[in-house]
Amino acid sequence: LVERVACSDIDTPGGKAQVFTYTLPWDSMHHVAVVFGDIRDGEDVPVRLHSEDVVTDVFGTSHRLDAIMKAMGERKRGVIVYLREGSVGVAHQERNRP
Repeated sequence: LVERVACSDIDTPGGKAQVFTYTLPWDSMHHVAVVFGDIRDGEDVPVRLHSEDVVTDVFGTSHRLDAIMKAMGERKRGVIVYLREGSVGVAHQERNRP
């Protein structure tokens, strides 16, 4: 049911990673998985499910994603699943927008 749309290498605050874009047949939005290291064995893989908050993620001062990427980069292992707000199963969040 889940279809991979694209894959590429990226530089992150945690170092090199791969980014995969996925879609679902009933939802036109694309979700993103940022993968650090080789996780093919599926054992002890740290995973962060992160709901989209573009304003905070890009312009915010908390740098939550930066810290998570750095930790996964240091471990050379992990996945961040970036869930698009408003997509099937991902609720809209009440946030104070500038």
